[in-house]
Amino acid sequence: MKAIQKMLTGLAFCAGAMQAGSVAQAVPVITPVGGYSITWDGNDGLFSSDTSATVPNNIARSSGGAIAFGTGALVAPHTIANVNNGLYGNVNSWISAPSATPSIGVNFNTGVVNVTSIAFGRDNGLNTVSGDSAGGVAGQFQDRALGTYNIQRTLLTTPASATFTGNAATGWETIGTITYTGNDDTVVGGAFTSYYRHNVGNVVPNNLALASNGGVAFAKDLLGNGSFAPTHTIPNINDGLYGNQDSWIGNSDNSFIGVKLPSLSLVDSVAWGRDNGGEANAFTDRTLGVFTLQYTTVANPNELTLDSDWITIGTLDYTNLVFGNKSARHLWGIDPVLATGLRLIVPGNGIGSGNAIDEFEVFGVSVIPEPATMSLLALGALVMGRRRRRNDGCQN
Repeated sequence: MKAIQKMLTGLAFCAGAMQAGSVAQAVPVITPVGGYSITWDGNDGLFSSDTSATVPNNIARSSGGAIAFGTGALVAPHTIANVNNGLYGNVNSWISAPSATPSIGVNFNTGVVNVTSIAFGRDNGLNTVSGDSAGGVAGQFQDRALGTYNIQRTLLTTPASATFTGNAATGWETIGTITYTGNDDTVVGGAFTSYYRHNVGNVVPNNLALASNGGVAFAKDLLGNGSFAPTHTIPNINDGLYGNQDSWIGNSDNSFIGVKLPSLSLVDSVAWGRDNGGEANAFTDRTLGVFTLQYTTVANPNELTLDSDWITIGTLDYTNLVFGNKSARHLWGIDPVLATGLRLIVPGNGIGSGNAIDEFEVFGVSVIPEPATMSLLALGALVMGRRRRRNDGCQN
């Protein structure tokens, strides 16, 4: 099913019929609705070797101004505000007050936003607070997880007071349902463990670089000269799929990947990551070092385009930058530039140990200017300059 992004001001989870029992090798039953695409990233819980349970930065956090709401709370400390307070663990959880249709949601409180993935779990922490270490493995509670979850969105400015109408413009609209049927607890990180955090909707957003939009990927070289296909190939960097199984790995020091854009474009941001999820395991190797981002205006750029035809936008040192997961996807804003293509020179440690990229994304607007307007567009690119950086990894 084609992945479709949706805009929304709020997001809610409504419970369906709860189910009891445990099924070996259980996996969630996912039912997308209305053209959405929903995937899950495998178990993402914290195990006994972990010493903390930090929630990655995201737009639902109360620290960013988002407001949680729901159908009441059973008893303290299980309050509504816990669902977006930035803390995992049972003592920082919400349990609904008795209700036929319990629900919990978040008002982003910043107007309409574009959402590509969400994550939730019953107990993803190893909280050592008294009372939070009983009734489960390694201090994690396993109850109150199984059943059906309905994921909904709205465009209304007052999500908490919205009702279900099936239309996001007038109320709540269902994106899809996810049914947790059971657990596989035979091994740590088994096939599916319902009380861990799980990330859903881990799809690549629409962007200029996608092959489906006419972008053409190229690279200096490839690990093993293609012997690791299809796991690591050049077309993987713009195939619209995250994960190590859909990545590229360079074969030399200072190797590079790039994309020829479908047309001359005004580009204002790019994104990439080593492994942004979509599989049971996320790889964090082949990540650190200095990345150099460049653009060109020559026609039909590729791996043979002269170095002198590439203009450096800037460099990023992932060794020293301070943010959650360096291997996850990050979105970087740039001063807008007119470009026919972009390339990313990546760090490496010699032959066979180059950096890995699972997706290279380019955002902006395609333009087909009259010759007389080229100088105006170039001037506009200069005056529109802005810089931003957002940690946008789906797995952290």
